[in-house]
Amino acid sequence: MIKVVAFLSAFATVLSANPVAIKIFGEIQTAPDPYERIELHMYEGPFYGLDLYGVEVVTRAGTAVIDSSMRIYPDGDYVVIDSTNTSGVFSLGDDSDCVSLVTHGSTFFRFRYPANPFRSDSSSLAPPPGTSASILQWKESGSDDWIYTWYIDATPTFGAPNDDTSGGITGYVYGDDSVPVDGATIRMTAVQGTVQMLSGEVGLWPQGYFAQTPTGPGKFILTAEYPGYLPYTYPETIQLGPNDGRGVYFYLQRPGAVEEPAGSTAVLGLRQSGRTLVLNADRPGRAFLRVYDNLGRVRLRERVELVSGSNELALPSLRSGVYFATAQKGTYRSTAKVVLW
Repeated sequence: MIKVVAFLSAFATVLSANPVAIKIFGEIQTAPDPYERIELHMYEGPFYGLDLYGVEVVTRAGTAVIDSSMRIYPDGDYVVIDSTNTSGVFSLGDDSDCVSLVTHGSTFFRFRYPANPFRSDSSSLAPPPGTSASILQWKESGSDDWIYTWYIDATPTFGAPNDDTSGGITGYVYGDDSVPVDGATIRMTAVQGTVQMLSGEVGLWPQGYFAQTPTGPGKFILTAEYPGYLPYTYPETIQLGPNDGRGVYFYLQRPGAVEEPAGSTAVLGLRQSGRTLVLNADRPGRAFLRVYDNLGRVRLRERVELVSGSNELALPSLRSGVYFATAQKGTYRSTAKVVLW
């Protein structure tokens, strides 16, 4: 999950003795050029607010200075900074940049795009032209801690609360014997950058659970890694529109856990036909099939002796509902969503 990290810093001499956590970026648009702008909104910071006059906005292109007196307070106004209220060079890179807010030579907030999974500072996916990178502030149920998630907003709302805050990608990671895995690294890669998260990252989440909510529109490739297991790439690209959501499941395999004689591998295709699962194989062999319910519990486990072509497995014992099936043969794996009536 892309989350804002609390930065402790000094504002001139007034704040130097009392460092405060500041979360101040709300939205940023980088293209087209006439719409380059930054929205500042103090989500957390000193109760007496901050006067933005004289604050430097430093980007790759140069430095702009805010030349209007604007004071912002926690949960106060949404202030938009652009070329009309700054002097100097106000310019945001379309595809990548680092935006720093500086006062009296001290950087008190830094924001990067595209997201870099190997950095812990504040970052987001790079917003495509006409969209913005926006932040969602929320609390996990039962917790008093704020979480801040960056996402792509298809309908920028500068000067007002952010919208397009529904949907995203959620899921579970399982290891051997369908045991949920905490601490697996999940990477969500799009043309706008890569987001990294961990399963079980938030203490109140179920074991093995992960979430990037929302994401906004885009096409995402998902991978999962955990020590002692083979890296796994989700078999399809996840395409989402504004406010769309998708649940995914990772089933990690240890090296050598599924071995077959040389030359016996078969390409699998898995699909649903009514209350039957159909496995297509290019040659005979043995496959291992599991069916999970929407809570990740194994409802069916079968060893299937394949013939070349179509192989059918009836599902008479399963109740109506949504399930996820995975079939593995050697290093080949197929998954399918199953809806039973």
